[in-house]
Amino acid sequence: MSKISVITTVYNAQNDILNAVKSVINQSFKNFEYLIIDDGSTDNTYNLIKTIKDKRVKIHKIGKVGRAKALNFGLKKAKGDYISILDADDTFHFRKLELQLNKILSLNHVKIISCNSSILNEKGVQIGFFKTKTFHQDILFQLLKLNPFPHSSVFYEKIAALKVGGYNERCEKSIDFNFYLDLINNGYKFHGLTKNLLGFKLNSSSWSKSDNCGLQLQYAMIGLINYYQLQTNVEGILTTNKENWEKNRKIFRDWFFKNGYLQRFNAKKFFLEARHQFVNYNFKLFLTNIFKSFIQDKSFFLYSGVNFSYPYDVKKFIKYKENYMQLK
Repeated sequence: MSKISVITTVYNAQNDILNAVKSVINQSFKNFEYLIIDDGSTDNTYNLIKTIKDKRVKIHKIGKVGRAKALNFGLKKAKGDYISILDADDTFHFRKLELQLNKILSLNHVKIISCNSSILNEKGVQIGFFKTKTFHQDILFQLLKLNPFPHSSVFYEKIAALKVGGYNERCEKSIDFNFYLDLINNGYKFHGLTKNLLGFKLNSSSWSKSDNCGLQLQYAMIGLINYYQLQTNVEGILTTNKENWEKNRKIFRDWFFKNGYLQRFNAKKFFLEARHQFVNYNFKLFLTNIFKSFIQDKSFFLYSGVNFSYPYDVKKFIKYKENYMQLK
């Protein structure tokens, strides 16, 4: 049996998928299986991955089911003791599996490991770094500040993932972020390997250029509400029954928009784009995006993130929900 199962879910990634696959096949550690789950691609992605000639690569074409279900399909099919995730547009350093396996085996209390990452633009040029924290409490603090690490950086014990039910299929976005919180809620410890073992490509799904409603942020905040509720022995917003979930989601969306989180999210999004344009010497687009940031929120430069503070703002939502229910 393979020691490690690498899982890639892919949807319309014909420009990047072969680079991702190559980075897995060329790993220094050889005892792995590589599951590629095609989540209903409509471009040439599936035809490209069918050309791969390596017996460790197993391709599954499952139709359009969504990312969380595709990941859970991969988890159920995986035969390895450990799981390493690779998004279709990212790439592994050639020793990633070897070094993360060695580290997790040396830390009996740790069930999931992240690593440092190079941040790449859409042309594959390095534009920055993501540095993970080393110890569990520091990683938890990072998550509570809405600062998750790339999903492709993680390496975890499969049995831990199965015990928390895998990836929450209620989450339209921030699926990996909520998965991390579920693991922590169930007592599993994290560790960060401070070696640069991943090329993480910023693209249209990265916190998220095409996310006009801020769904990535919404589901991250819902995850923190759920985390707080479970930590305080209250039924979680994500763990309740379907009827309550639909009611809670509507209440949350009302609160989210009324409190200006979408405007702050968009302001930061445009500012990030402005920084990228400045690095690329495109000063016209730089100024355009700076202007867009100010239109969204004139004070965006005074706070980090979207000015969401855990647990203070979680408690504000809970109070809002209580008042909302009383009025009904």
